[in-house]
Amino acid sequence: MFDIHFKPYNNNDELNELQKIRLNFYKLIFNQETKLSKCYSVFITIIILIAITSSCLETLKAYKNFMIWNIIEFACCLIFIIEYMTKIIVITNKYKYMRTFCHFIDLVSIIPIFFAFQKKNDTSNIISFFKVLKLIRIIKVLSINKLFNIYCKLIIKTMLKSVHGLKLMIVFIVIVMIFASSLLYEIEKGIRNDGTEPYTSIPATFYWSIVTMTTVGYGDIYPITDLGRFFASLTMIMGILIIALPITIISSNFSQTWNEFENRGLIKVKNNNLKIPEKFSSDNIKLLIINYCINITNLNQLTEIEKTLIQLLQKQITDNIDLISKIKFTYISNESEIETIINNDEEIV
Repeated sequence: MFDIHFKPYNNNDELNELQKIRLNFYKLIFNQETKLSKCYSVFITIIILIAITSSCLETLKAYKNFMIWNIIEFACCLIFIIEYMTKIIVITNKYKYMRTFCHFIDLVSIIPIFFAFQKKNDTSNIISFFKVLKLIRIIKVLSINKLFNIYCKLIIKTMLKSVHGLKLMIVFIVIVMIFASSLLYEIEKGIRNDGTEPYTSIPATFYWSIVTMTTVGYGDIYPITDLGRFFASLTMIMGILIIALPITIISSNFSQTWNEFENRGLIKVKNNNLKIPEKFSSDNIKLLIINYCINITNLNQLTEIEKTLIQLLQKQITDNIDLISKIKFTYISNESEIETIINNDEEIV
């Protein structure tokens, strides 16, 4: 999808030197097919890990207020700014790119440069928010990987297929939460012998219900009466049933989506490793067919009728390839719209 919308030129276009440089930079950043592009990917990954590590280490009491952390932050942000500007220059359809999640990650990665040398005493809540938000750049490590988009699409499609099960789960959780909180509040309300009052109201007891239904059990709020413990046990059992049932729906939909992606040639598993199949353009396929047909027609054993027949078949095959590529491009571009129409038709039926 990224190549279709943002690639500046096609490989078969006649380009001048400046356009070739722009295309080469695009391939360096986004395609990662050559050794140089892979080295670039590794370099950016190392810079991201350095920035994240320094952001974590500077919170330690023994290493606070060290100037080295500000210098590292400034240097990393400077590299991210250069990368960001390069992306904006080399891609086409810049407005569409600015609405993508990848652009948001790139933008967040460069914001901390404005607060790199901000004094701790002068740090406001907004600046503190941006300093924490910079940790989201760890997602850039995933976005560099080609499989990142496939992972995202796989999860999103799975959750969209499971949306009805999730809605049902949320409804049951709310019902059990209100019912269990109301019962336990009436049973356990009041001040205990140690002077504490954990169940001050029904809304305050919602926290206990969620912790109990998810079987986390922090132990900071718990019933002490026999009847309260009995209802708490029932709440645990209901929580397990309510959460376990939609998980089977999600896992089933994940398997279906995985098979769908494999059938469409988006992913494949080879030697226990998940890979993206190599994509061949229609122009390359047509060129191979034309060269193959030319080699056949050059054989002396063929008659003129057979050569003419081969040329007609060649034209028919290349025309069909063009038609298939147009259909594929139209499907990929409007895939979400097509799925919405299909889902609406299914609901009507």
